[in-house]
Amino acid sequence: MTTAKSLLKWLTPVWVAASLAIICWQLFLHWDAVVATPVSWWALLLSLVLTLGGKLFAALQVRRSLSQAHADVAYAACFYCYSMADLAKYLPGGIWGFVGRIGFYRTLRLPAGTIGRALVLEQVWLVGGALAVGLTLFAFGRPGFGTYALAVCGATVWLAIVILSGKVTGGRHVDASTAIQVTLCQLGLWLAAGAGFAVLLPSEYLAGAGIFAIAFAAGLMVPFAPSGIGVREAVVAALALPSLPVEVVLQAMLLSRAVWIIADLAFAGVVVWSCRAGWKSAVARAAEAAS
Repeated sequence: MTTAKSLLKWLTPVWVAASLAIICWQLFLHWDAVVATPVSWWALLLSLVLTLGGKLFAALQVRRSLSQAHADVAYAACFYCYSMADLAKYLPGGIWGFVGRIGFYRTLRLPAGTIGRALVLEQVWLVGGALAVGLTLFAFGRPGFGTYALAVCGATVWLAIVILSGKVTGGRHVDASTAIQVTLCQLGLWLAAGAGFAVLLPSEYLAGAGIFAIAFAAGLMVPFAPSGIGVREAVVAALALPSLPVEVVLQAMLLSRAVWIIADLAFAGVVVWSCRAGWKSAVARAAEAAS
């Protein structure tokens, strides 16, 4: 047990260091070609707008997961919890986003069981939605029997997740309204976020959007990789390099990371400005109800 804890303690910093070293080495090898590849400022702006759109759908889903876990939290408070805690994902350890969200939920006096169910449900929806949408987009971008089969598998997994979501929250089923809302949130999130990456590529927009969603899902499933670093890049490289030049893929990955950081900060700034009063009101009501 002690050995396992020791390994886990050092796993994140070693993984991050190794991932950054590999990325930097590849940039060093192909830097001249990366710099020589033209960058469209309009593509960067569109990527930022689309990424912000994806974050909006992710924030909307927070309220949906809380509602499914039998907690009624106002939109403003949900947006505040999501945006503030989301910034912690960049800290070493890969868990601080969850820790921050738990802290905010406790401030709202939510029961521990409700918090756990909402977080598990949201993570399952994110991974399942990313895979379903990503595999479908990839299949239509790279048509073939194998890719279509993967798309069908992804859609089947998503359908199973929606049907079984009620079990996670202690219910027997998910009603049709919730199923539709969750599905639309996932479609909006990964279509927008995937397109935000795809516009940074010179071609294969459908496949590029699908590749990003699949890579993001892989990053979510590796908790010791902060913000999916290393994992996301490896999946993108594995799926994109067979048909695109390495310098184009490297540039897109680098710019995408920069766009996401800017989007995270911008979204948090807007939420603090517009939802702080709603958050304080929700905290006050929770304290009043508990007293």
